[in-house]
Amino acid sequence: MEEGSLKAAQEVFDSAFAVPKVNQSPVYPILLNEQATLLVYLGQEEQAFTMKKNVLPYLSQIKDLEKHISIYNDLAILYRRWHMNDSTIYYYNKALDAALKHKDESWITHIYNNISIFYFNIRMTTEAEQYADLAARHATETNDPFVTFSTWQLRSGIKVEVNKLDEATYSIRKAWDIACHADGNSTRWKMRCMPSLLRIFERKGQPDSVDYYLQLGNELLKQTPVNSIPAIGFIQIRASTEIHRKNYDKALQDLLWLRKKDTGSEPETILKQIANCYNAIGEQQLAYTYMDSARMWTDTLAQQNLTQKMAELNVKIQMQEKELQINRLQQEKLTHQTALLKAAICTVGLLIIILIALFILRYKKKNVEKKIRLLQQENELNSARKYIEGLEAECKYFAKELHDGIANDLLGLQMKVENSTTPHYTQELSALIKQLRNNVRNISHELMPPEFLHLTLDEILYQYADKLSNNTGIKVTYSGIPDKYGDKSNLFSHS
Repeated sequence: MEEGSLKAAQEVFDSAFAVPKVNQSPVYPILLNEQATLLVYLGQEEQAFTMKKNVLPYLSQIKDLEKHISIYNDLAILYRRWHMNDSTIYYYNKALDAALKHKDESWITHIYNNISIFYFNIRMTTEAEQYADLAARHATETNDPFVTFSTWQLRSGIKVEVNKLDEATYSIRKAWDIACHADGNSTRWKMRCMPSLLRIFERKGQPDSVDYYLQLGNELLKQTPVNSIPAIGFIQIRASTEIHRKNYDKALQDLLWLRKKDTGSEPETILKQIANCYNAIGEQQLAYTYMDSARMWTDTLAQQNLTQKMAELNVKIQMQEKELQINRLQQEKLTHQTALLKAAICTVGLLIIILIALFILRYKKKNVEKKIRLLQQENELNSARKYIEGLEAECKYFAKELHDGIANDLLGLQMKVENSTTPHYTQELSALIKQLRNNVRNISHELMPPEFLHLTLDEILYQYADKLSNNTGIKVTYSGIPDKYGDKSNLFSHS
C-alpha cells in the first residue's frame, strides 16, 4: 500500500472500533487481526505484536481456516523480529499445519518463504536455500502476484549469499518484472528488490550499476514509510554497500539507526558490522565492545536449543512435504482412474448404441424379408390366378368352337341325312362328315399339336408359316431363329 492508502485504511479501522459494543461483535477478532496487520505496514510492530496475541483467545470463534493461518504466520514473523526463536518455530509449525489442512498453495508458498527468511537471518544459508527452492516450486501452483513476487525476490537474495549469481539474476529479473506491473504496490515492491540487485552487481564487479540502483533506492525510500520492512531492508544493504566501498562513516550512520530498530535479523550481524566500522576508523574500544556483544549472541545455551528446534522443524517440514507429494500422487492416480472409468463408461455406452443399432438393422432386415416373402407369395398368387384365367379362357374358346363349329356341323349333317334321297346327297353327306372330322382334328391339334412331340421349334415354325399361307391365302415365310436372339423383330415376314 502507498502511505495515503495506509492512512485511509487506519481511519476506517478507527471508525469501526468506535462503534459501541464492537468488542461483543462476532467480527471483532477479525477487526483486531486486520488492524494488527495494518500496524505492521505502518511500522508500529510493537503494537501490532500485542494486538495479534490478543486475537488468539478468539480463534475458536473464527471458522475461516485462512484467518488461522494468517494469525499464526504473522505471530511467527513478529516473534522472529523480536528474536524469540522458540515461539517463532512454534507458530510457523501452527501456520504450516493449518495451510496444509486448508490445501492453499499460496499460503504454503508464503510460509516456506518465511521459514527460508528465518534460516537466512540466523545464517543457516543451506537450509534457507532449500526452502527458497521449495517455495519456488509451490509458487508455480498459485496465481497470487504478491506471493509469486515475494518468492522470486527472496530466492534471489539467498542465491546471492551462496554465490549462485546466475540463479540470483534469473530470480530478481522475474521479481522486478512483477514489481513494474504492480500498480499501487510498485514502489514498495521495487524497494524490496534493491538488496538483491545491489548484492548481485557488487558481486559481479559492476560499480556503475551499483551507483544507479543505490540512487534509485534513495529516491524510492522517500516514498516509503521509514519503519516499513522494505525501507529497513534497503538501509541494511546500503550500509553493507558503504562498508564495501570503505565509506565507514556513512555505513555507521545506517547501522546505528538499525541497531535501534527491530530488523528481524540476528543482532550478531549488525553488531559485527558496527565493530568492523569502528575498528576501520580507529575506534578500537568501541570496536571491542560491539564485537564482545556479538559473541554473546553466539555462545548462549539458548542458541544450542534453537539449533535443535530448527532441526526438528526441518525434519517435520520435510515429512509434511513428502506427505503433500504423496497426496498429490494419490490425487493424480485418482484423476487417472476417473479418466479410465469415464473412458470405460463411454466404451460401454458406445457398445450399447452399436448393439441397439444392430438390433434395429436386424429388425428392419426381417421386415424387408417378410415383405419380400409377401410380395413373392402375392406374385405367385397372381401367376396362379392368371394361369387359371388362361385355362378358363381356353375352355371358353373350345366350348365356343364346339358349340359354334362342330355342333352346327353335326346339326347340318343331321338335317342332310333326314332329307337325303339321292346318291348326290350321299356324296355330299360324305364330304360333310369328312369336313366334320377335320374340324375335330384341328381342335385336337389346337390343344396339343403332334409336331411338338417329334419336331424342333424351327421345324414347327416353318410348318406353321406354310399352314398360315394355305389357310389365309397370305404368303407367310419363316427365316429361322437368329444367333444369340439378336434381332427378334424379323422372325416372320408376310406379303
